[in-house]
Formats: sequence, structure tokens, C-alpha cells
Amino acid sequence: MNLKSILASTLLLAANIGIAADEEVEKLLSAMRGAYKDAKTAKLTLKSTMLFEEKEASTIFEATFKGPDKLYMYTDSMFGADGKFKVICDGKTITVSSPEGKDEIPYSIEDLSGVGPLNLETLCFWDYQKQLSTGDDGNMKKSEFKISLDQDWNEKKWTILEETANEQGVLVKYWIDPKSHFIWKTEVAEIKTKTKFMTCEIQKLEIGLAVEDSLFGG
Repeated sequence: MNLKSILASTLLLAANIGIAADEEVEKLLSAMRGAYKDAKTAKLTLKSTMLFEEKEASTIFEATFKGPDKLYMYTDSMFGADGKFKVICDGKTITVSSPEGKDEIPYSIEDLSGVGPLNLETLCFWDYQKQLSTGDDGNMKKSEFKISLDQDWNEKKWTILEETANEQGVLVKYWIDPKSHFIWKTEVAEIKTKTKFMTCEIQKLEIGLAVEDSLFGG
């Protein structure tokens, strides 16, 4: 085989590897969308940790979701600050209560997704179609990916999806249960410095439980 043939074969192999990797990412994202779509209700305990001036601070949230757009989220203390923080969405209005007062805004997926220090481990329950898509309208359309299988965390084996979002300047790791395809942990770091500034961990998750509309003010 001459040099030209070797180079051609190498390029073909590289292309095939890229296609295979893309196919595996799309297969995983499709399975994840299906899991969140089927989760009509969810109750979870979430630990959110943020980096503030080189010091970490954490908050424990209790959240209940009822599809497609109802959410109740509560914490006794937002990152150690005094006062309770609560979000109630009935599908028409988002009400945010904090020590500073109460705000009400008309419902939208975007506004609901911006009410607290959350990532895809929570957002996907009501916004899986956009959050987990590389299509034209998807939040991942310009991202690059890497998949790692059978990774250890919390005494279990996980699938880790690593997302490089160059436009946002962040690296995100998602710990995904290989059986249920739900995300249990996310880590967000800056691309340039590799500094991790946000971690969200689900400590408890219940799917398919009975949830009354009265919880959301409906």
C-alpha cells in the first residue's frame, strides 16, 4: 500500500470514528428525552453547590414536578443566607418568594428554567426537548461531546456525557444512570481555566408518584 492509500484509509477511519461517536451521542440523548418525557411526576432532593469568591456554598432544595409545566421548589436557606426561598409554577404564573419579597411573572419555559441554581438534572423534567437536543432549536446544537461508560460515583456505575459548549465558555459533565437515563449529577467549569463553579447533585429521586394540583396553587 502506497502513502496516498495509507492517508486515505486513515482519513476514512477517522471519519467513521467521528460518525460512530455522533451516533452514540444521539442515541443517548434520544433515550434521555424519552425518559424525561415519560416522567409525568417527579419529587427530588437536590444539593446545589456554587463557588463564590473562591469559597463553596451549598443549598438543599426540595422540588416537586408535575408535567408538563407545574413546579414547587423550596429551600429554608439560599446558600446560607437568612430566609426561605420558594418557587411555585401552576403552568400560567411563576411565583418566586424570597426575603426580598414576592414576584409573579407569566409562565414560560425559559423563565421557569432561570428561577434557581439548577442544571439539566432538574430542567429536563419540563424542558427535555430543547435541553437535550443538537437540532436547530436545541441548546446543544453547537456543542462537542465525549461519552465515558462505567464511571464510578456514589458506589454506582454511571455513564458520563461531557459537553464542551464553546459559545458559553463552559465544560459540563452529566452523570447519567445507564438504566433509567436520568441525570443525577452535573458539574460546570470554565473552559479557559477549568475552574469548576457549579455542581448539582440529586440526593433522592421519586418518579411517578401521585401529586395533587393544590400543591401548585391550582
